[in-house]
Amino acid sequence: FCFIGFLQSESAKKAIKNMNGSFILNKKIKLEEALPKLNKNIISFKKKNLDLIKLTENICETGFLFVRNISESCKINELETLFRNFGYLDFIKMQIKKNNQSFSTYAYVKFGLPECAIRAGIFLDGKIFQGRILHIVSG
Repeated sequence: FCFIGFLQSESAKKAIKNMNGSFILNKKIKLEEALPKLNKNIISFKKKNLDLIKLTENICETGFLFVRNISESCKINELETLFRNFGYLDFIKMQIKKNNQSFSTYAYVKFGLPECAIRAGIFLDGKIFQGRILHIVSG
C-alpha cells in the first residue's frame, strides 16, 4: 500500500485518471481516492437521534407511553412512583401475560401533558428498573 497526498483535488483526480492501470516493475497499479471510514459511533449517534425524534413526535400526538420488560414482581404503585417524578399521571394500566411458562409484563402510562411523557420516555428508556432494562415506545 502507498498513500500519496495532493494539495489540490484536481491533481489527485488527474493522477488517478492517467496512472490507474499502468505498470511499475511488471506490477499493475490501482489508484483510487482514499476516503475516510465512517465512524461507527457517529452512525449510532445519528440513529439514536432519529429514534429520539420519532419517539418524541409520536408521544406528542398521544401522550401515551408503552413500557415493556417490566419485572413480574413489580407492583403498579411502584410504577406510579417511578413515573410520577416526571409529571401528572392520568392513569397507568399494567398487564401480565403468561407465555409458555414465562411472564411478559408491560404497562400503558398516560400523562396529563405530552411534554411530561416525552421527558419520562427519553430519560427512562434503556434504564434499569428492578433488575430489568426498560424499553419505552410511544403508546
